Amino acid sequence: MLSEHIGIFLYLVIVGAAICGRIVLVYKARKS
Repeated sequence: MLSEHIGIFLYLVIVGAAICGRIVLVYKARKS
């Protein structure tokens, strides 16, 4: 059960990082 929670946590971290990365790229594209 603990391993499943760790997997979900890692999944959320990866998804969050991907979303933040896209926001940063869009922000830089609009700023330039």
